[in-house]
Amino acid sequence: AALMKMGSIHTILGDFEQARRIYQRLLDEYPDSHFISDAWFEILVTYYKQGEYGNVIEQAPHFLKQEPSRVHILRTYVLLGDTYKAMSSPKDAVNYYIMALRKSKDLEKDSIVKKLKDAVWGLELEDIVTLFSQVKDDALKGYLMFQLGLNYAEEERYDEALKVLKTFTEKFPEHENMQQAKSLIAAINKKSVYSRYTV
Repeated sequence: AALMKMGSIHTILGDFEQARRIYQRLLDEYPDSHFISDAWFEILVTYYKQGEYGNVIEQAPHFLKQEPSRVHILRTYVLLGDTYKAMSSPKDAVNYYIMALRKSKDLEKDSIVKKLKDAVWGLELEDIVTLFSQVKDDALKGYLMFQLGLNYAEEERYDEALKVLKTFTEKFPEHENMQQAKSLIAAINKKSVYSRYTV
């Protein structure tokens, strides 16, 4: 416990290398300690905070092979999602947030969904289409469908945007993006009427 406290103090102070040395000492000298998983995870956190994203990505699988607890797996998936998001790789970020969501329990879901929604905004059209076919969670499907409609509209593919957004309003009437979707549909309809009369 003392080594964990020392490591966390160094992490708070921004002395990440010293924190890692302390956590590593715990791993090396007390391999049977019940703080092993915490030390492993905190090493990943120090790399993330230092912006050494490659090290997070490289070392996380080694930690996950140790078969840590559900909470440690969940936190590692979220950290990997955050790492890929920081590297401007929203597709990988979304994949890890989805994996985290599948491991989460009720109270843990909200913060992950928030991160997921944020990452979805950065997805390319084809990534959204691929993910949509893989996702089973209705709330997430709603975000993906709305974003797909938005992306079509931004690319001026208005017929496809209308089709997706109308389906979205029918399938997800209670969704938090409903008002935005309706406004977008109205704007696209106005634009297509306008362009028809100006040709």
